[in-house]
This record gives sequence, C-alpha cells and structure tokens, in this order.
Amino acid sequence: MSEDSPAHTGDWNARLLRLAEWLMAGCVVAAAFLTVWHGVAEARLPFQLDYEEGNILNAAVRLDSGQTAYPDPQAYPNALNPYGPIGYWIAAESVRLGGLSFTSPRLVMLAAGVGIALLLVLLARAWSGSALLAVAFGLYFLANGVTRAWLPLLRVDLPALALSLAGLWLCTRSEGRWWPASALLFALALFVKYTALAAPAACVLYLLTRRELRRALLVAGSLGAMCLAGFAWMQAASGGQFFFHMFRTHPDPYTFRRLLGIFVLVEPSVVALAPLLAAFFLTRARRTIPALLYLLCAAGVVLVTGGKAGSFINHFLEPIAACTLAAALGYQAWARSPRAPRLLPLLPCLVGGVALYLSGAFTQDARVVPLNVSGCVDLYSLVRDSPARLVLSENVGAVVLAGREPIVSNPFVLTQLVRHRELPGQPLEQMVADRKFGLIVLTNDPETMEMVGSTRWWGRLVREMDKNYRVAKLYDCAEANVVLVPRTQ
Repeated sequence: MSEDSPAHTGDWNARLLRLAEWLMAGCVVAAAFLTVWHGVAEARLPFQLDYEEGNILNAAVRLDSGQTAYPDPQAYPNALNPYGPIGYWIAAESVRLGGLSFTSPRLVMLAAGVGIALLLVLLARAWSGSALLAVAFGLYFLANGVTRAWLPLLRVDLPALALSLAGLWLCTRSEGRWWPASALLFALALFVKYTALAAPAACVLYLLTRRELRRALLVAGSLGAMCLAGFAWMQAASGGQFFFHMFRTHPDPYTFRRLLGIFVLVEPSVVALAPLLAAFFLTRARRTIPALLYLLCAAGVVLVTGGKAGSFINHFLEPIAACTLAAALGYQAWARSPRAPRLLPLLPCLVGGVALYLSGAFTQDARVVPLNVSGCVDLYSLVRDSPARLVLSENVGAVVLAGREPIVSNPFVLTQLVRHRELPGQPLEQMVADRKFGLIVLTNDPETMEMVGSTRWWGRLVREMDKNYRVAKLYDCAEANVVLVPRTQ
C-alpha cells in the first residue's frame, strides 16, 4: 500500500492524535500536581491572603468558643457572616484540631478542591467512556488559573462545589435511584453557600428529560424540605439573626461591567477550552443531556451573581468545572468525526501547554491574584504586641491571630449595609471620633480613600478617621498597608 494512500494517511493521523492526547494528559497531570504543590506551600503562610479569610477565621473562633456565627448585626463587636453554617463549622473544627492558624482550615478547603477534580474525572469518564480524556479534562480544573488562585485560601466555595458535584454524580450515575443521597448532598452544599444551585437544578432537569417525574419531584421536594428545616433550626439557634446574615447582607449593586471585568481575569483559564466548547455545541456531544444542562445552569447562576460589587473570580469556579466536562465531550466528538480538522492534534497540545503555564511551571507571574505578604511579619507583630485595647482593621486575620476580638469583622458588608441604610453607621463613627482605637489598619490612607473612594468604609467614617488619626507606618501587606494612630490633642 502506498504511503500516500487514504488508509495509511488516516492511520498516521489517528496515531498523531493519540500521541497528542497522551501529551495533553501528561501536561495536565503535571500542572495539577504543581498547582497542589504551590497551594500547600501557600496555605502554610501565616498571613491572611484574601479579604474574606479573616472573617471566616473569626467565625470559626466564635464557634469554637461557644458563640454563634450569626450575632446581632447592630451590636459591637460587629460580625457579619453571609455564608451558610457548614463552611464555618468545618473551619471551626479545623481550628479546634489544628490550633489557631489559617493552615489547617486552608488544607481542608484544598482537599475539597482535589475532590472536585476527582469527581470531574468520574463524570467525564462516565459520559465520554474515555479514561484518558477524563483524567486530562477533569484535572484541568486544578490546573486552571482561577483554581490556582483559590486553592490555598480559606474560602467556602470549594467545599460547596465538591458537595454539589457529588450530588450530581450520584444523580446521573443512578438515574435518580439514589435520590435521597443526592438531595442530602445538595442540601449540605446550599448550607455552605446558597448559590450552589447549578448542580441540583441540572439534576432535577435531567430527571425530567428522562420522564422520571416522580424522582424529580422527590429530589426537589426533599431538598426543599431539608432546606426549610435547616433554616428554621438555624434561625432559632441564632436568636432570629440567621435570616439577616443570609439574605440581607448583599445589598451591593450589580453591573454587567463588573461581570465583564471579572471575566477578563478568568478568560486565560478557559481560552484553550473555547474551540472544544464550540465543538460541544456544534456536534452530537450536546446530546449528553446532563453535561449540557449543568453547563447552562452554571452559566445562568454566574450571570445572576457574578456582577455584584462583592463578587470575584470564585463565582466562575463552577462554570469552569462545567466547561471542562463539555470540552472533553466536544473534543471526543471532533476526534471521532470523519470531518475532524487536520490541525485537531494541536488542540490537546494547546490545552496541555496552557495548563502548565497557568500552574506556574514557567513563571510565578502567571498567578491571577498576586500575593502581597512581604511586610506582613512586621504588621502582624505590631498588632499582636500593641498595648492598644481596641484595634480596627481591614485585615481581620491579623487581629484574630493576635488573640484579639475584631471590633468589625467584614467591613465591606457593614459598609454596604450602612450605605443602603440597613444598619446605622453612627456607633462606629462615634468610636473613631472618640479615638477609642489605639490602632486602625487599612489598605489605603483616609486621604486616598476620600479621593478615590472605598468599598470597605463609608464616607463619614473615613472623614472621622482623617480628622482624628494620622498615618504612623506603612507596610506591604494585603488589606494592611497603612497603620493609623490617634492624633495628639
């Protein structure tokens, strides 16, 4: 047979494509390993790496000391905790077992991220039938830039996604026969973060498309009943404050500009998947109904939540997870098609190369959110050793790790509530005017905040800070660049 014969050419292309797939899988596995390696190293840093970390650690300390995570929102010290109780409970147990630090609860969240990748491997294997593609695209979730930035953080997004994905896996694997376990996992996910709606919605819709009306109603009904029972229990346990913390702490405005701004940060993590997502919608791959439903539901949720002023790249974690599943199926449909593009072997190479780059294999500059901790040792020592009786800090973690109780935990949420007249700002303004705080720790000095604005503090409070406090020291530390001390009389 001639080397130029169609059969020989087709066999050569198939081998080349298989080689590209193995290369992609190898690169993604290496990138996932590097991401977890970097994540463990960063999780051990004894500083707050993200704004919300200090607030979650403070809630964990409150629970560990027998207090509620949902106190009176008008009382001071003020703590506003907008997430469900399970995430805070996980953090509290981690602190109880591992001591007061960020490390133990961060490692639990990191383990949840690894669990998500393994669940994606299982789902991709079940829907595609290919173990190689399942590993490559499932582990891509770990290797992308958004997960790379979020994996070492004490945030609740990853356990919520892990629980909801486990529920979806049970729902699709058993065709609804294991509906009680699915409903329980979905309920647990919602009580970690109540925007974890995509997977339960996809499960119910999937059962409806299979004409499993009874099982769909059982899943939806039992999920609703568990959520109502959990809400009633938490409302009673918190003295009636749970509703406020869950549903009235998000008055921050929504804009498409904010949504698009976050997507610009996310886009490098999904650019390599874009051609394969197009293939998913343009080929028979879209007939994999659970993958299609999950992708559409995840996209719908992020469109609703991703444009809030307090939103960030974490809102795209679930859409990225759904995209990896759809990309695996889209690639497989193209690879099996007799009309497959000649340059198709380049796409697996692109996916593998992008995964390696985003994991930090070539440069640490690939991180979506740069770390800012070079001056934190001195700042944390100052807060710990200061004779000041009260400390007001944007960096709540520095106060909690010093063994102090934050006067304000979650200044962003408090500021939004004050601006929307949900809570009074006068008590804190009076404390600043009376110079009750021996230290005030901020990201920017009051003069800068008056010029460019602030999402963490409202205008009247900033003016009181400027009037009654002066800049004493500057640091290079996240949410703690400026230290103010009272002005002398």
